[in-house]
Amino acid sequence: MYALLFADTGLSGTQIASLFIVWSLVSIVAEVPSGALADRIPRRHLLVVSALVRAAGFALWVTLPGYPGFAVGFALWGTASALSSGTLEALLYDELRAFDAADRYPQLRARVGVAALLAELSATLAAVPLLAVGGYPLVGAVSVATCLVQVGVAASLPPGLPAGDHEGYLPVLRAGLHEAAHRRPVRRLVVLAAALAGLHAIDEFVPLLARGAGAPDFAVPLLVATLPLAAAAGSWVAGWMPRGAGTMLVGTALLVAIAVLADPLAGSAALAIWYGSVQLARVMVDVRLQQSITGDARATVTSVAGVGAELATIVLFAGYGLALDVTSITVLLLAGVTVPSLVLAPALAAWRYGCGLVDRTSRPQRPAG
Repeated sequence: MYALLFADTGLSGTQIASLFIVWSLVSIVAEVPSGALADRIPRRHLLVVSALVRAAGFALWVTLPGYPGFAVGFALWGTASALSSGTLEALLYDELRAFDAADRYPQLRARVGVAALLAELSATLAAVPLLAVGGYPLVGAVSVATCLVQVGVAASLPPGLPAGDHEGYLPVLRAGLHEAAHRRPVRRLVVLAAALAGLHAIDEFVPLLARGAGAPDFAVPLLVATLPLAAAAGSWVAGWMPRGAGTMLVGTALLVAIAVLADPLAGSAALAIWYGSVQLARVMVDVRLQQSITGDARATVTSVAGVGAELATIVLFAGYGLALDVTSITVLLLAGVTVPSLVLAPALAAWRYGCGLVDRTSRPQRPAG
């Protein structure tokens, strides 16, 4: 709903897109350093700090509405995202590996994704009555409270003490960057993970797309809610689907194209199906990436993928923002959905990543002792 808050404050599509770019730029700057930090200190601590920083950003939006306040809020959110990016995945994988249960990561990763997306869905649906009762200030207050609940949940997790014998921060950083850049399987997975994550940038513009297509404001949260619902379904299916992500990505993109050519509002509604197929592919690729990492700087390597994702997101944010001001919703959806899907699908098909295809030869062994 914050896209509507920005628009109702008087910001143009280009200004809104620039806020999203600020968000991504801050994430890029902080991503890899925070990933290396997660390979040196208890990962639980970073997750707690991340939730507190995000809460501060939401509070700023409703107390100082306007472009400067929105920009600082997004800078805080970008910092929070960098602190958590790769940290939870690394904590989960290394904890499982410590108990010789790394082969359970695909299913647990899928379940975590489903839980997160269902929480996002609940928040989106709750925005309808909250907005009607208390407007944006009430929505912001509840958002801050939710982040504080997240602090409690993060504090209850295992410490997530990083494994490995690196002596300091810089050796960990170098080790992670070296593996991401010089091990060919890891490098390819990092690039593919980044590109797929970038496709989800369109979700920030769905409220504006829906309003532009003719949807009344009260219906916008309901339309937005279809995105996390579809993504949750994609995450769940990824837990057992062995292959076919590329085919699904192309098929759902073509469905969006057909729908938007018939009616822009129908195209906006059909977007959720494609969004779910992107999430399915993202989970599959993330699982294979975690399986392919052999060094101790797991969070650092994952953060490199996060940097790539933010770079892809910036490009798409800029494109969507400009398109909102100068072209139709039909053209935006055709260019923003169909074209990148057709480009990425062959890579997915060639690699045949899948959660059901665990590489037994590279399964981590129980640590000695």
